[in-house]
Amino acid sequence: MWFVNLMIYYKIKYSKKGLEMAFILASLGGVVLGGGLAGWILSKRWKQQVEEVKEALTELADKHLEEQQQNKELKQKLADTSYQLGEAKKDLAAR
Repeated sequence: MWFVNLMIYYKIKYSKKGLEMAFILASLGGVVLGGGLAGWILSKRWKQQVEEVKEALTELADKHLEEQQQNKELKQKLADTSYQLGEAKKDLAAR
């Protein structure tokens, strides 16, 4: 009879520890799954933001190249006009 009582005592004792361990493991599992879910959501959000920034930078780079081309054309027009002005001054000085 004492053996049965001892078994019941250990069963109760270990079942409480088992319950505590199950609670701890469930809590840790919840933290891990919650962290993973939060990381996945943030990762998707960050990827979307990165794509938006890439598009904005591409548009800015295209605009910059276009403005550089316009600047080059304006410099060429200025050089042509300066040359024509110099030629006109020579013609006036020769008269």
